Order: sequence, then C-alpha cells, then structure tokens
Amino acid sequence: MTGKLRFRSVALLYLTGLLSAAALSIIAGVIPVSAEGAVFLNYAATQIGFSVPVAIYRFRGGARLNELLPLMPPKLKALPLIVPIAVGAYMQNLLIQTGIGELWAMAGVYSSVSIPDLTEPGWAIAAIAVIAALPAVAEEFLFRGIFSNSCYKSAYFMLIYSSAVFAVGHLSPVQAAHQFILGMILMYIVYATGTLWYSVGIHFANNVLALFLPLIPGYGEILNFNGAGAWVLPLMCVVGAAVLYPSVYLLTGVHKGGFSRENGFLRVLFRRGGAEWYSEDPSMTGTAETQAEDRRDKVYSVALLAILVVASVLGTLLENSL
Repeated sequence: MTGKLRFRSVALLYLTGLLSAAALSIIAGVIPVSAEGAVFLNYAATQIGFSVPVAIYRFRGGARLNELLPLMPPKLKALPLIVPIAVGAYMQNLLIQTGIGELWAMAGVYSSVSIPDLTEPGWAIAAIAVIAALPAVAEEFLFRGIFSNSCYKSAYFMLIYSSAVFAVGHLSPVQAAHQFILGMILMYIVYATGTLWYSVGIHFANNVLALFLPLIPGYGEILNFNGAGAWVLPLMCVVGAAVLYPSVYLLTGVHKGGFSRENGFLRVLFRRGGAEWYSEDPSMTGTAETQAEDRRDKVYSVALLAILVVASVLGTLLENSL
C-alpha cells in the first residue's frame, strides 16, 4: 500500500484541524444565541475546523480533491448495503460501549452530549444536517481520506492507527471503543473499495441512529444491565455482528474495487490478509535518508497519539469536575 503523504504531513494536517476546530468552537461559544443554537454552532464550528486541513491539502496539492483523496464514484447496487452495515455496527458495539460506560461510571467518570429536543421537527431536521451529515463528510475526508493517503508502514497499520486517532480524538473515553471499531470498519471499506463515499454514508447512518434511537420508548431500559439490558444487549451484539461482517463482505465484493474479496475484514484483522496490505513504497526504504525519515515518522505517530490521549484525559477530568 502506497500513498502520497509522509506520515508527519498527515499528523500536522490533523493537528491543524484539531486546533482549527478548537479555535472556531471558542469563537462560536461567545456568539449570543439560544441554547439550541449554541449546540448547533458548536457542532458546525468543530466540523468546519476539521475541514481546514482538507482545504489546505487541496490547495497545497494543486489538484482537484478527487485526485488527492479516494473519491471515485460508488456503485449504486452496493449503496443499499450501507444500512445493514451501520445498523449491524451500532447493534454490535452497543454492548461494548454500555459496558465501558458502566466501568467509567464506577470510577466517577461520565460522558454527556448536548442534543436539542429532537421531538421538534425543526430541530430534528437541523440535527440531521449539522450533527449527522456534516460530521459524516468532514470527519471521513479527514480521518479516512487524508490518513488513507499516507504511505507510512502499511495499509494494515493505518487501519489500526487511524481508528485509534479517530476514537481518542473525539475526547470521549466512554464512546472510544465504539468509535475505534467503527473506524476500522470504515477504513477497511475505503481501502477495499477505493472510495470514501460508502464510509460517508455509513457514518451518516450511524449518527442518525445515535440521534433518534434514544427517542424510542423503552430504549433506556436496553442500556441498563440490571434490567432488560442484561440479555438484550448480548443478543443485539451477536445479531449485529451476524449482520455487519457479511454485509461488509458483500459491499466490497459488489463494488469490485480496491483489494480482492478474499481479503475480507476479519481475515485482514486476524490473519493479516494478503501481501498488498504490507507492500511499501520502494522509494521509502533502504537508504540512510529514508530510514531517517521513517524514524521521524515514528516519532510523529507516537507523539500524535500521546497528545490526543493527554487531551482526552484532561478534557474528561475537566468535564467531570464542573
């Protein structure tokens, strides 16, 4: 697997997005609007900030965006599989996320997300646009688009590493496991199909599920291990996995792009797939100069993840101390 960017460029672009999102969120926080408006402004500011490095990448590269990122058109016959993949991932990961949330709660750490009243049609439509659709595009272009264009290590490494950054970068320990697993699924699909559009659709569907499922009567009982959740959550996990992985396999097969169908998601994850997941750019190995570049990339990769872990811990401590 080869790419156009050294990893240090990926790391710096990501940190640019993170800082831009933080700066725009601070600015949005001082704009006098209603409580609901403030929520939407904060979400929009964060995602616009994440779009800054993509814009920098576009103008720095001097080419159209579809020449820099994997944006080949999706196959229409594969698009319906977005729904079972999103539903399957959500069902599978709900047990893990709820269990981890319970463990964090025992330590006195909680995670809360501000969401307007979605029973109001106007707020519901705005939430679909700003909280579901905008992050699906901005975050996929950044986390899967730019990261997949790095030639550091291998596709297998970036599958794991980009998912870790995606999870920790949300600064929510309670949701990190779900985001990590979802990130691996999305990155695999990007590598296997050569396009971001399926991952954008799955990300959007996941966000819609997270927004509106809690409105269903009795949903809260599912999240209670002392109640119905004790048997419903494990059942949902098994059913979700049974839906998820065959759907991923079918989508990549129907699309017939990128890697071969024989390198299915579980094979890549547990058996390391075929040789193409490990092929490196020959120009990046062998010489003293390229070896030095590799060492610098290693420092950047460790530093980026360390910065995000520290930021996540400090943000969680600050949130729970208020």
